[in-house]
Amino acid sequence: MAYSETDKKYSQVEGLLNALFAWFGLGLIFYVIFQISADIEKFAKLQTLTDFSLPPILFMFYLPFIFLMNLYVNYENAFVRLQFVVKEPSLRAYAKRCAIKAFHFRIELLNRWTRNLNLTNRENRQDIKDAIREVKTTWEREQSPEEIPLDLGWSPFMAREFLITEGLIPSDYHRSVGGCDDWCSNSDCLRVGDGFTLNNIVYYIEGEESVATKLNLVMAINTPDSSFETRHEFCEIAGKLFAKALGNEVPEEIKVNLSKEITMTTKLMGKNIIILKEIWPGHRMQGYSIKFIIQN
Repeated sequence: MAYSETDKKYSQVEGLLNALFAWFGLGLIFYVIFQISADIEKFAKLQTLTDFSLPPILFMFYLPFIFLMNLYVNYENAFVRLQFVVKEPSLRAYAKRCAIKAFHFRIELLNRWTRNLNLTNRENRQDIKDAIREVKTTWEREQSPEEIPLDLGWSPFMAREFLITEGLIPSDYHRSVGGCDDWCSNSDCLRVGDGFTLNNIVYYIEGEESVATKLNLVMAINTPDSSFETRHEFCEIAGKLFAKALGNEVPEEIKVNLSKEITMTTKLMGKNIIILKEIWPGHRMQGYSIKFIIQN
């Protein structure tokens, strides 16, 4: 059944197997009920209650242990990485105390903080405080995103949700490498097709701390001979990104140029719309990338 779910052409087999599993499950339930009713005295006793209640009770006691162990491992990993970022022992000890006090059980914020420390130089206590404050402020904005006028750009936290239905979910919006004023977020690769070297699609967001000014959808074609499915998927996703970002259907000219992979630049609704094809020099399979960009 797991294999039949990998391709739509096996949908009839999947439906048949689902039906067989459903009938088997119902039969098993009726069989158990029959066995219990046939010998109810053997079933209805204290030992049976103990046998049934013991696993969930043990599981409930096990959950706190798993939670605390997970918390310990994450703090341990964060503090190990801290050794490579903060060289001074006294400042490193101060950073550890601040992290425990600021983040408590919020592992996601702890991991964001340790990543951000790698992006900029942290040389004194104020730098440590600023890094913690930045993470918490960004998280608060993420929970309650502000509306950004379209002429300025987009809320980076709302832009992260533009392509969730397509499986392109960017990471948290954070400062770029080097500690500059540029901020970014990017999704994992959406791999399309079959084979060892897959084509893929990635969604990037770029901008400033409080506003995203550039949306990038990038298609990487590693195997041009089997790129039809990827190119079709890319055109569909680009159209949805355009609609989400600008509130309109993508114009026919852009659709045609995307499908034919023609480089172009045009201006619509105060935004630059760019299609850029880049051939990878020296690639053994003549791979290339297509970028679809909407930016201020």
